[in-house]
Amino acid sequence: MLHPQARALLRLMEEKGVPPTHTLTPAQARDFYRQRRTFTQPDAPEVASV
Repeated sequence: MLHPQARALLRLMEEKGVPPTHTLTPAQARDFYRQRRTFTQPDAPEVASV
């Protein structure tokens, strides 16, 4: 049985048109990862200085 959160992530990826990773070249997979990581990760917090 697939965890509900994993199922929701797969559904979101399908809705956004992200192709299955195994169908992509390594370069394409990296590009799609960079695009889709913002679907589920919040923006980084502001930092005053480093």
